[in-house]
Amino acid sequence: IRIARIEMGQGALTGLAQLVAEDLDCDWSKVRYELIDPGANKARAMVWKSQQTGGSRSIRGSHDYLRLGGAQARAILVTAAARQWG
Repeated sequence: IRIARIEMGQGALTGLAQLVAEDLDCDWSKVRYELIDPGANKARAMVWKSQQTGGSRSIRGSHDYLRLGGAQARAILVTAAARQWG
């Protein structure tokens, strides 16, 4: 899971990864995250939006698109499995 926030001791990275894992309905012990480089975010037209972390904005400012991404990924995986299993 790619996360465009900084960890400052409040558990934001863990919380954001947990949101995606919940929507994927996957085993939390197998979830890993990577931080997004600000330059990569800028090069991709700010697809991860603001990378600000202060003021407890990490979860509040990211949860919508992360949960949507998790739900979309789950739908894609379920569809692929259904096709393969017939």
